[in-house]
Amino acid sequence: MFSCILRPLKCHLEKALTAFHNQDGSTQQLTQNMLRLKGTGAIEQLGVRTGVPDVREVERVKQKLILMQRTHSPIDKVLLLLQVCKFVHKAMGTLHGQDVSLDDFLPALSYVIVECNRPNLLIEVEYMMELLEPSWLGGEGGYYLTSVYASLCLIQSLEQDQPFSSCLTPQVQEALKEWSCRRTLEAQKQKETQQSQ
Repeated sequence: MFSCILRPLKCHLEKALTAFHNQDGSTQQLTQNMLRLKGTGAIEQLGVRTGVPDVREVERVKQKLILMQRTHSPIDKVLLLLQVCKFVHKAMGTLHGQDVSLDDFLPALSYVIVECNRPNLLIEVEYMMELLEPSWLGGEGGYYLTSVYASLCLIQSLEQDQPFSSCLTPQVQEALKEWSCRRTLEAQKQKETQQSQ
């Protein structure tokens, strides 16, 4: 199905999402903030308190993100995203053998996203959020997909001299809530349709 339907539509969907984000200015803001944060001082500015991937691992993450952009299947994309998040988790736990909390994950993930400097990741995440089957949005895949979206929103909303906060803005919380409700309703309708058939 992905090959027949999504492959020819992927280019059009990307163009529409890019135009939408260019119009509302979110792509420009995300790009500017990534460039401003990248490099020295990014760990402190983003509030990272754990280990992060080194330069070689960041390059591996960047290659996974490039591969994710090339593929058209949302399932393949989320599998690549899971590999990226596992790189981040592995690096987080390597600093003095310490245990890490989930609260520390968002700043570390944000650091990796900034270092990779891939603002088009927002379009990839929205592509997955909208096209994945509801069953794929639960569990680990849904958690990390939402984490990456939240991280991108936090990077985008970061002001010049404002310290990084891992708290989601009310707008991001509302957008995630609306998306979750809409996709839950879609899943229920799909289940009811399958049962009636």
